[in-house]
Amino acid sequence: MTSKELAKLLGLSETAVSFALNDKPGVSDKTRNLVKKAAMEHGMTPGGSKKHKGDGIIHVIQYLSFGNMPDNGFFRNTLNGIEFTATELGIRSIIHYVNGYENLEKELKALEECHASGMLILGFILESREMSLMSFCSFPIVVIDAHFTSNKIDFIEINNRDAGFLATNYLINKRGCQPGCIRSTTRTYDFDQRTEGFYDALKYNMMVKSKSIMHEITATSIEDSEAEMLEIIDNKEELASSYFAENDIMAIGAMRAFKKRGYRIPEDISIIGFDDISLASYVDPPLTTIHIPRNYIGRIAVERLYARMTQHDHLSINIHINGYLVKRDSVAPLSGK
Repeated sequence: MTSKELAKLLGLSETAVSFALNDKPGVSDKTRNLVKKAAMEHGMTPGGSKKHKGDGIIHVIQYLSFGNMPDNGFFRNTLNGIEFTATELGIRSIIHYVNGYENLEKELKALEECHASGMLILGFILESREMSLMSFCSFPIVVIDAHFTSNKIDFIEINNRDAGFLATNYLINKRGCQPGCIRSTTRTYDFDQRTEGFYDALKYNMMVKSKSIMHEITATSIEDSEAEMLEIIDNKEELASSYFAENDIMAIGAMRAFKKRGYRIPEDISIIGFDDISLASYVDPPLTTIHIPRNYIGRIAVERLYARMTQHDHLSINIHINGYLVKRDSVAPLSGK
């Protein structure tokens, strides 16, 4: 039904109907409520357009812009939360594994053609071009682990900056000296925010940013991280007595390298990671890290998408999920302190 047809049905002017649908002044609350109720009953949304009926399925896209998805259980835990919550709500979830921008473009087009009800996307390195593609989709979208400015798309993200601060401040309090940082050469929004939290903790403890030793490694696997840290050690680069690593893969790889070269963990060098992957509690020593409630993130994402699908909530929101510190044995006070 068009706005003109709705106006005729209700015995109102087209202008009054337009004002009511678009929440503009000029009509009474009684008229506005009457118009909106009739619009919903006849399959219309604000603005007079047809309501997107959808296929009643949550489509979950696990997206990687290049390469292979890291296999550390990190994404699997989020997917478990998504699938469990969808089942609780009585809806289906279908997972799509998509590699590369061109394939994402094809996937979104296919979802438009099948009148998808809604989509969740877990993005490893989402960029503005992917966001531009999604901004033209007619179905509601919730993005996990990324943040952009959008008036259509919702974002569920880890509070990386505060968690980075929490980890680094704990390290400083334990060691009583300036920590170093192990960074990934691949820069993502998550990694950047974690390092900003590291810098925040330095400032809070009146330490100078430029005095912190920084190492950059690729972080694609524990084995690669170990090999690159061994190279750093063998090149006689200056080492710190403690490190904040941007994720557990780098932290575990670095621990292995330090131990191979005779350093004791945590006595000589303490390390704290981020993510709390399943292996973190089984390495020697068990890794102190930031736990991210991935299952809960999946739940919140589905609940938000379901609200967008069923309540036709057109306001976009950002939700930050906090991590918490898991104290294990890879951090200890310096000898004599």
